[in-house]
Amino acid sequence: MYFGPENLPPTIERVEKLKQILPSCLTLPQMALRYILSYPAVSTIIVGMRKSEHVRQNIASSDAGPLDLDLLRQLKAHRWDRKPEPWAD
Repeated sequence: MYFGPENLPPTIERVEKLKQILPSCLTLPQMALRYILSYPAVSTIIVGMRKSEHVRQNIASSDAGPLDLDLLRQLKAHRWDRKPEPWAD
């Protein structure tokens, strides 16, 4: 239900904007994981994976270290403060 008709269009719009600043050496999932791990207060993240290749990719992303400061600044401009919606229950 999360990506239903009310939430899918604005989510896709946001993803398309993120693709515009995505470095060619990263995928969106890699950038997302490394963004989270770029903050020293974060020591662990729980990521859903369906294939062993996803596990390998996530480990490689974690091993790659934090994102560069310029990219972190750009990503902060894309912050999305969502409010709870009835369809998200």
